[in-house]
Formats: sequence, structure tokens, C-alpha cells
Amino acid sequence: TAAGYHLYGVNYWSPLDVLGQFLETTYTRGTRAGVFLISFVFALAQLGTNISANSLACGADMTALFPRYINIRRGSLFCVAMALCICPWNLMASSSKFTSALGAYAIFLSSIAGVICADYFVVRRGYVKLTHLFLAQKGSFYMFGNKFGANWRAFVAYICGIAPNLPGFIGDVGAPKITVSEGAMRLYYLGYPVGFFISAVIYLILCYFFPVPGTPVTNFLTEKGWFQKWAYVEDFEQDWKNELRRDDLCDDTVSIYDGTEEKIVY
Repeated sequence: TAAGYHLYGVNYWSPLDVLGQFLETTYTRGTRAGVFLISFVFALAQLGTNISANSLACGADMTALFPRYINIRRGSLFCVAMALCICPWNLMASSSKFTSALGAYAIFLSSIAGVICADYFVVRRGYVKLTHLFLAQKGSFYMFGNKFGANWRAFVAYICGIAPNLPGFIGDVGAPKITVSEGAMRLYYLGYPVGFFISAVIYLILCYFFPVPGTPVTNFLTEKGWFQKWAYVEDFEQDWKNELRRDDLCDDTVSIYDGTEEKIVY
């Protein structure tokens, strides 16, 4: 910090190093008590952040994937085990490695954003069947024709989006022990737009040749229109009850109202 540099003449990037410097320069009872309290707050904040933002989220996702075998507690323990396997202390070894690890999030998030934007804005044109989102059974648009509800097109596009950036990411985090070509590093510096564009294009190509169910248009490249339907939250419960009485709830037909006419798409 700037204050630490003014006091000790050294730039410390980690607050823990500053606490250690406190003890080296002024080793008194008051300093030890202050360092203990600050360290306790740091530990409590780290524990609370990881439990609420990381382990519980992973536990909920694992429970949704394998409800018969995994509950939230087991999923949280799985998250802890995976965190130890990636050796996070290597990413905290220096300020450059820490910032490189934070910057690397972009190459993983960009591919997710590319797939989501391509699916919602181009393939589905804003149309979402709310009642089908809560149906984990065959016939729901979002089960994608399999019992796992996995859209394989999205997985393939995601992998294609992050693949070009992985060599540069490995070279950046593993430097100086691991070196890669200059071209790979330059591509990595453009990681977000590259990952976004590649994943979106690959997803659109796969959806063109292997259409997903529940789309409002048969050919999203030539047909126009926006089919987002506004629904008030207060009325959704009643709409859901009415939908439950329909026999064609899980049918392959979808009713779309674009503001002018009722259109049935098969």
C-alpha cells in the first residue's frame, strides 16, 4: 500500500505482509493484540466469503446434478477438495500471479456470455417458456431431448471458445517456468472478445444444423422478429396453475404472440 511504502520503504501487495511488518518493527503487546484482531477479521471474512459464495453454490449445483447421491453438505466438501487440488497457494505466490489468475476469469466467462447471448438474442429471439423451465421431464423445451437436460451444443461451443486462449493462460500463470509463443500470448491478451465471438459463432452453427426445441422461428438466419413476452410477476402463479390444467403442456408446439397475431410454431 502507499501508506506502507511511506512507513517502511517497501511496496507490499498483500495485507498479511503488512501485518508481519508491524510485528517486526514494533513487537509490543498492543501491536500483537492489534495484529491478532485484524487477522481474526481477515480469517472470518475469508471463511464467510468462501462458505456463502463458493462452497454453498457448488453444493447446490452438485445437488441439482446428482440429487440421489449428493446433498449440499457433500457438494460443499467436494468444492473444498477441488480447491485443494488446484493448489491455490501457487496463485498467491506473488502479486503478478495473483493478478494473472484474476484476469484469467475473462477467458472462461467470455465463452459463457457468447453462448448465452447467441441463444437468447439470435436463436430464441427473446422467447422463454417459463412453465417449461420448472419441468424436469421429457417434453420440456429445456431438457433438450435427453434425461439430463444438457444442451450439448452449448458445451461444444464453450470448449471451442476457451481452447484458443488456454496456451496463453498457461504461459501467463506458469511464467517463467512455462513459456509459450508470442502469438499465443497476444491472442490471450484479447481473450474476452476472442472467446465471446468464437463460442457464439460455433453455437449458432450447431443450432443451425441441429436445431434446439422451443424456438419461435424455424430458420433464425433468414426469419425476423422478436418474441419476448412480458409477464407480470404477480400473475405468474395463476398462469402457472392454468398451464397445469393443459394437456399439451409438454407438447412440441409453442404458442407465441408477437403483438399482432397468434402464431403456432412446430
